[in-house]
Amino acid sequence: MYGFLSSDLENKFEKSYYCVSTAKLVFLTLIIIGAFSYYWFFKNFRILFGVHSYKPYLLTLFSPIFSVIIFSDVNRSAKKHLGGFAIPAKLLSVVFLLINLSWNLPAPYFLIGGFAFLPILPINFAALKMSRI
Repeated sequence: MYGFLSSDLENKFEKSYYCVSTAKLVFLTLIIIGAFSYYWFFKNFRILFGVHSYKPYLLTLFSPIFSVIIFSDVNRSAKKHLGGFAIPAKLLSVVFLLINLSWNLPAPYFLIGGFAFLPILPINFAALKMSRI
């Protein structure tokens, strides 16, 4: 956060992740042909790294590679606030990368790339549960 705040004081300010309802996430991602998932990543990277940083733009551009940052952060917060709620963050980020790479497959198989929102669903669900605490 700010340089003059101690780490103990920073831990008291819990971040609130950007989350939407599951139906909205699925609907907007399918309607906008996957662009909403990039918006979702941008909003969450912006929460993690701050509004005035250049990192959210670069990380969003390469979000299939750097999705593990958000997935792991939400997983850590979910373990802390929701008890035994664990998300396989690294597995979900690998699945997200593979689904995004499937756009390059031949004719009928490139449609798999349209389901790139699926690995985001458990992360968004955990963020929704934490926002309701």
